[in-house]
Amino acid sequence: MDFSEFWPKEAPPLKEATKFIEKYQNKKIILKYGGQVMATDQLTKAFAQDAAVCKRIGIKPIVIHGGGPQIKIKLKEQNIESKFILGLRVTDEKVIKIVEEVLLNEINPDLVNTIQQYGAKAESVTVKKNNIIHVTKAMNPELGFVAEPENINIELLNTFIEEGLVPVVAPMGIDSQDRYTILMQILLLEL
Repeated sequence: MDFSEFWPKEAPPLKEATKFIEKYQNKKIILKYGGQVMATDQLTKAFAQDAAVCKRIGIKPIVIHGGGPQIKIKLKEQNIESKFILGLRVTDEKVIKIVEEVLLNEINPDLVNTIQQYGAKAESVTVKKNNIIHVTKAMNPELGFVAEPENINIELLNTFIEEGLVPVVAPMGIDSQDRYTILMQILLLEL
């Protein structure tokens, strides 16, 4: 396959990248979309393009995204004050609704669409659609709706990859009745 037709102009020369392409072809990699990469549309597009290029050259990317900066803005717009315990946001019923809105209705679908604009098929993986993350209890009752994953459905994730899709995972999980936010760093370790 001729990669030059979609190789980004800003990327290292294809000739230099060939050894890395050969090393990682047919391997799964996890791409973290969070923090400063989410700060501008230009960086978001560059990230999405990188995810799509990985897929198109035969690497199997799994994208996990955060949403802290956008959640902070939305909470401020709603006049909801954030409280933190040991650097972790306390997530009560009002906050979890904002978290869910931002992660599931804004960031995840936008990122899926942007990756697809660069020629790779992507699939939302959220607590509303294709959930893979199950929790059984809150991490710390004082934190509210914050949990660690108890079980991750790797088989479903692998099905998306085998179907040629880039899974885009929102860091939320469910138990028998509630939705919880999952710290992206913990989720990365679990996968």
